Amino acid sequence: MSKGLQGGALYYDCWTDDARLTVETAVAARDSGAALLNHVEVVGFEKDSSGRLSAVRVRDRLSGRGKTIRARAFVNVTGPWLDRVRRLDDPGAPPRLKVTKGVHAVFDRSRIGNRDAIVIRGVDDRVMFAIPWQQQTLIGTTDTYYEGDPAAVHADADDVDYILAAVDRAFPNAGIRKQDVISTYAGLRPLVAPDADASESDVSRDDQVFESPSGLISLGGGKLTTHRHVAETIVDRVAELIGHPVGPCRTASVPLPGAVGVEPGPVADQAPASAEDHMRARYGACAAQVQAAFADENGLARPLVGDLPDLKGEVVHAIDNEMAASLDDILSRRLQIALRSRERFGEVVGAVAELAAARLGWDDERTEAEISSFLENLRHDAAYEEGS
Repeated sequence: MSKGLQGGALYYDCWTDDARLTVETAVAARDSGAALLNHVEVVGFEKDSSGRLSAVRVRDRLSGRGKTIRARAFVNVTGPWLDRVRRLDDPGAPPRLKVTKGVHAVFDRSRIGNRDAIVIRGVDDRVMFAIPWQQQTLIGTTDTYYEGDPAAVHADADDVDYILAAVDRAFPNAGIRKQDVISTYAGLRPLVAPDADASESDVSRDDQVFESPSGLISLGGGKLTTHRHVAETIVDRVAELIGHPVGPCRTASVPLPGAVGVEPGPVADQAPASAEDHMRARYGACAAQVQAAFADENGLARPLVGDLPDLKGEVVHAIDNEMAASLDDILSRRLQIALRSRERFGEVVGAVAELAAARLGWDDERTEAEISSFLENLRHDAAYEEGS
């Protein structure tokens, strides 16, 4: 839109795949000696005679089995579940969070027409972004208070209408409609509770650390851009608590596994030209090793879907090396098919389920349950399309 345009500004920011960053961080921790338990939830704490925390009771959500884990320090960094875990330690703990929901929508970039990342504004003048994501465009985010179950957060019709109105305002010639939305996803910001009359966007994103009388260290607020600085703060506090110095923090100089020796590149705004380019964009320094692990297995070097470069062998890698234990793990968090492929409701689900079942030892009943659960989650996220 050029009417009334008098000038513009250019500034630089960073792009990341948040799910891939999380997996890489977990893998780096495991490779450094950490013990990781995936799909495990905290169900209670135990205290010693002085009232200090001495153990945590957990439950495997996949098998239902329970376990008690003893430690000298306990850190609660559960995001929007922060207050729930705090109340397991102290049922009378006052709430600390005011959670807000942010929604993004994915479109074909050819329909939007943006070459670069662009700042746009919502109908209420909130700042939003239209960001190139290879052959697609990611647009968001919204900012509304949320009080429901964190596990049930999803984009609703109002969220999608808000994004579409912003798109229409910024790109009036695109003629974008609801049927142009490939997918949506929603996340929650675990913000520290503001003054009662604060609007959603006025709530501070700053992090705050809370420590209970029994020794539970909890983190509220914070952002992806400061996560490693916050981690340093938490680790230093734990080291002080248990009387075990950890030495100078190395987080600024020790790269994650896929970043070793890799120069930053334009992976966000270019579709990969080959399978090798795709693997490098996703796995960085580990790409050749990942690809070699399944290169000789029958059919695993082939794409999973026709509209994305994700390979069948990446399913095997996600299970064997990245702790994937469900279809949702694989298709939503290790690969990007649930978000980016128009074929995500089709045969790909069965094909991935077959690969996962063989690797994880699922029987027919478990396999069907995984397929049903994944498809139900997709329909839940796409409820706006069905007018609910």
